[in-house]
Amino acid sequence: MAWPALCAIKRAGGSASNAEVEEAVAAELKLTDEQRALPRTRRGTRTLLDYRLAWARTFLKNMGAIAYDAPRQWSITEIGRDTTPEDIEEFKKKMLDKLAEYNQVRERRTR
Repeated sequence: MAWPALCAIKRAGGSASNAEVEEAVAAELKLTDEQRALPRTRRGTRTLLDYRLAWARTFLKNMGAIAYDAPRQWSITEIGRDTTPEDIEEFKKKMLDKLAEYNQVRERRTR
């Protein structure tokens, strides 16, 4: 979801709200109303789409591709303007490698 979210902010002129990103991503992915309304949990009010886009925005923020300007408002950064899908995959791999390393260290400590 990171690439579609970044593209949505780019297409919005470089700044977009959570709702604008969600609308643009849903349209780009051609999600039905039923798919958009899928709840994240049985009892929760948050949709799965909203939840996954929240993590995508966090990922992009940690990557330096977007910045949090105001409540629920994001803007693209210089890094974000030049980011490619390959850059996103590379950053994801680095994060997963760090997580694996952390888990190995943690497991060694518990022995």
